[in-house]
Amino acid sequence: FNPVDPWARRELAIVLTIQRRFDEALEEITAAIPLDPTNSVSYSIHGRILETLTRLPEAEAAYRRALELSIDNE
Repeated sequence: FNPVDPWARRELAIVLTIQRRFDEALEEITAAIPLDPTNSVSYSIHGRILETLTRLPEAEAAYRRALELSIDNE
């Protein structure tokens, strides 16, 4: 695991979310975003984790940022 690799941190956040380890997933995706701040996928993952935690206003902001960076973001 390379702590300065945003891809690795995003992938770890996804795995931790699947394992329902949401606090750790949030830590990883929060660390990934500044490493590659123009990557819309990071914001989508962040939004998904926040949505799962029913932190809906924060999730909406993350999804909105993902779309601002790439309107084609799924």
